[in-house]
Amino acid sequence: MAIDLFCHSSLDKADVEKAVRLLSSQHADLFSYKFLISKIRDSSDVNKEIALEFGFHSKFLFLIRVNDHDASPRIREVAGLVMKVFGPQNVLVLFENETEVGPEHQSS
Repeated sequence: MAIDLFCHSSLDKADVEKAVRLLSSQHADLFSYKFLISKIRDSSDVNKEIALEFGFHSKFLFLIRVNDHDASPRIREVAGLVMKVFGPQNVLVLFENETEVGPEHQSS
């Protein structure tokens, strides 16, 4: 079963690409095998509507897929890293494009 984080960004594409490269290089231990980052694509109308439900204006979207299921408990950590690199105001991270994931949404 695939486990995906849907990462919506309001930044311009060049800035999204730069942030993804930074994320991948700073955390190669996670993003070389355990978690795979998809290509960046324009947000579809459906994805824009989903993001708007969370009060976010999505321009671009990329997925982070769990590739090593033993690493799946680290998914909140990965979401936090994405938010740190992008800035929380510039990214919305959704688990399976349905539930917001981030530091303020972690259970204790």
